[in-house]
Amino acid sequence: MRGLIRRAAVASDALAGAGQSLGGAPGHLYWANANNGTIAAVPLAGGTVTRLADLVDAPYGVAVIGDRIIWANQGDGTIDEAPLTGGGRPDTLIHGQDFPAGVAVDSGHIYWADQGDNTIDEAPLAGGAVTTLVPESPGSPGATGVAVGP
Repeated sequence: MRGLIRRAAVASDALAGAGQSLGGAPGHLYWANANNGTIAAVPLAGGTVTRLADLVDAPYGVAVIGDRIIWANQGDGTIDEAPLTGGGRPDTLIHGQDFPAGVAVDSGHIYWADQGDNTIDEAPLAGGAVTTLVPESPGSPGATGVAVGP
């Protein structure tokens, strides 16, 4: 019973934002915690929580690709990444966003909802120029997450 309660608590923390995985360690759960400014992981079977990044400014949503995790920082309007091994300093991939929310990835791009300007945006996975895919419109206000289909 204790393991089930532990998993439920971890799963509730993960609901802070939508996410997607194209990599990472098999059998792991990754999440952003806006309350304490961390990005973390835990084995699905339970175990020790690993902090992958600390002092993050209001993270919201995560996506995993290969050996790194990507998230939106609502506090400073950036999209950042860090290694899944933890301990590394996060790198900022995208600057100047209004209020980015959930993120998704494919093999070449990052996608996110920007709640501040009510758009859906994308940029190359390595960072770079931002393209607005869905401009401010009745269909995008309040968007908090995105997903990329096959």
